[in-house]
Amino acid sequence: MLFKKNADYSYSKNNISEDTGWKVWYDWDVVKKHTKTINIILTVILVICSFTLRKFLISNGILNLILSLILALLVWLFIVIPVHEILHLVPYVGLNLNDKCVVTISKGAVSALYDGKTKRKTFLISLILPVLILSLVITPFLFFLSSLFRIFFFFLMILNVFGSYTDVYMVFYSIFNINKTDIMFGRYIYSS
Repeated sequence: MLFKKNADYSYSKNNISEDTGWKVWYDWDVVKKHTKTINIILTVILVICSFTLRKFLISNGILNLILSLILALLVWLFIVIPVHEILHLVPYVGLNLNDKCVVTISKGAVSALYDGKTKRKTFLISLILPVLILSLVITPFLFFLSSLFRIFFFFLMILNVFGSYTDVYMVFYSIFNINKTDIMFGRYIYSS
């Protein structure tokens, strides 16, 4: 696995271009517009839920609430995000993360990319796997711990959802824009 700043797919090295029969499968402007709308909707839902749960959230005091939030942010930044990005790569190569597996920071976001050809099914699993696994890990803590730790995991779950909503959106976008038999390479598909 490689860590690179501003990494991109090696299209020219793999002879991937529209001249060789590949085509761009998504419109970034459409994706960006939809994900901004989803972000606004999630933020409104979060504000409503926080207002509704305010008594629970401050039951252990404001200081504990703030500390829980700060700790959740730190855990999310330094543990959850790297694990999330590595989980994106697992469907492609299993636990044998090779040089085609790249974690990058570009345009203010951390992302994973698989620098190889793949099928739609593998891509869809790659998109949804992190949110599923991380939600399955976090959810039991919401039910079985004391309220102070529950608040920490509540914040962690919120961060998990906010860190994954674009992946969930892309699952649906991909289903409607990529055929089952298409071969994918980054933002390109090849229809056989």
